[in-house]
Formats: sequence, C-alpha cells, structure tokens
Amino acid sequence: MEKVVILFLFCLLVGPFAMLGKGQVLTKESVKDKETWFPYPSIPESLRSVSERTDYLLAHYWDNYAFQDTALIHQPQTEQGLVNFLDLLERIDSKTATAAVQHFMSDTEKAPDVSRNYFSAQLEHYLYDPESPMHNTDLYLSFLQSLMHFPHLSETDLSKLSFQFDNVKKNKCGDQASDFVYENRSGIKHTLYDTKGDYILLFFYDPDCENCHRATAELKKMRLLANPKIKVLAVYPDEDTEKWEKGRGLIPDSWIDARSPGGEVFKKSIYFIQAMPTIYLLDKSKKVILKDCSPAKLDKQLQQIFG
Repeated sequence: MEKVVILFLFCLLVGPFAMLGKGQVLTKESVKDKETWFPYPSIPESLRSVSERTDYLLAHYWDNYAFQDTALIHQPQTEQGLVNFLDLLERIDSKTATAAVQHFMSDTEKAPDVSRNYFSAQLEHYLYDPESPMHNTDLYLSFLQSLMHFPHLSETDLSKLSFQFDNVKKNKCGDQASDFVYENRSGIKHTLYDTKGDYILLFFYDPDCENCHRATAELKKMRLLANPKIKVLAVYPDEDTEKWEKGRGLIPDSWIDARSPGGEVFKKSIYFIQAMPTIYLLDKSKKVILKDCSPAKLDKQLQQIFG
C-alpha cells in the first residue's frame, strides 16, 4: 500500500500524463486495495511545473478528507496520507508549508474529539519522538502553536504541550545558536562562540551511549568532515566528570573533545537534548543550519555546501 500511494503522489507532482507502463495511467481504479486509498485532490492539468503542482496539492491536500467521519482514523490510508503530507512539508518553502499547516489544523480543530486526539498523537509520534525516522522538532513547532489552542484540553495535556513548545523553539534552524562554556581534555575552558571555523559541527554525546558510538563511527567515515573549514566540537553535556574521564579516547583526536562544566547545558536547558547523540550544524556566525539531524542528513547537507 505505501509504495503505491507514494508512487501516485509522485505521479501527481511530475505531471498530468505520468504513466505506469504499457500506457496505463495510475488512477484510483488501478489500485487493487481501494480500502487504503487516500482521497488526494485532483490537480488541474493546466498546472505543469512541479512547484505549481506541489503548491496546489498542499493547499487542497485535505479537501476530500471527511474529518467528521471518526471511522477513518482507524483506516491505514489516514496515517499514510498524514505521513505523505509531513514528508511534502519538509521539502517546500516555509511560506507554503505554514499555509498548509494552518489549513490542516483548522480542519482538525473542528473535527470530533477522538479525531483531534488521533492527529495530535500522530504528529507527536512522527515529528517529536526522537526514535522516529521523520523526527523534526522545527516542523512539529509549526503544529504545536495550534495544538495548544485546541478546545477541551486537560491541564495535563496543556502542560505537556507547553513544555514541548518551550523546548523545541530553542535553537531552531535559522536562529543564532545559544552560547555555552565548555572545557576540553586539557582543562582549558572556551565558549562555543570562541570556537573558530567556517562551519561548526556540534555533537552532544554520552560516553556510555551505543548510539553515540555508532554515530561517531559514521561521522569518522565522512570524507567531507575532513575539510579544514569544519570544526567538530563534541560535548558531553552532563555533570558526571568521572564518566567523561573514562571515555577518554572515544572521540577522534582531530575533534574537540569537551564537557559542560557542572553539566550546565543540561541543567540550564541551554539546548533541548531529547536523546543522545544530538547533532547540530552551525555556520561561521553560529547560525543553526541543521538541528538534531542524523549523520545521513548531515552528509547530504555537506555535499550541498561543498559540492
């Protein structure tokens, strides 16, 4: 089901005459499992460019979805449709994405309680959960502002959403990264803003974290990280100095291996670190380019920067 829907979405965007092969146009009728069909809007054939078709698709994405039909939230096409919607939002300009989010949230707010709760939980699962392959707190933030104003929220739900909002808005892409003090293996203290480099890779890690070990190994293999324009700053953000001392040698010699004195990065919540490792890419002025990204996404961004 997922492959068919994604293929159809691709056909919607690349043009009105996209074919499956042997002259067969992909339509709802050509899909065997009608039960899993999401009601995508029909894009006018007069819109030819991918950008025009994408803008139209997002503006009308949920037009044919019956928000009042609570039975639909138990059908796989609803979840798949939402996943494809979120995937598209990551690929477009912020103005178009903001309008699409507001339209969707307006429809969701008017839906029955059970449907509102379903979509709220799905958004949290896909965008806020650090284990989700679609994890994107900047995108989640664009939904949070509406979620916090949904009717009939309990005090517990409002408190949770407020906590999420206060934290995910920190160090967003495009913002200036928050400065902090770190201490290197020689016991010398510096600040993030003292650290020179055309680009700073900020790598928050824990010496006992297996995911951190795997990410370190992946980063070491990246050819572009050897570029002298990039400075890698690996920081243990907690206060357990003994653990950090035992982890000596885990970080490559070419990187800065540091700790946060007194665990201030954690204690003062200077950065919202949901899970280890957490990776940021900053430019020369310490503006955030990538936030809480995977090594794969980092590598893709570096390839775009350096060619």
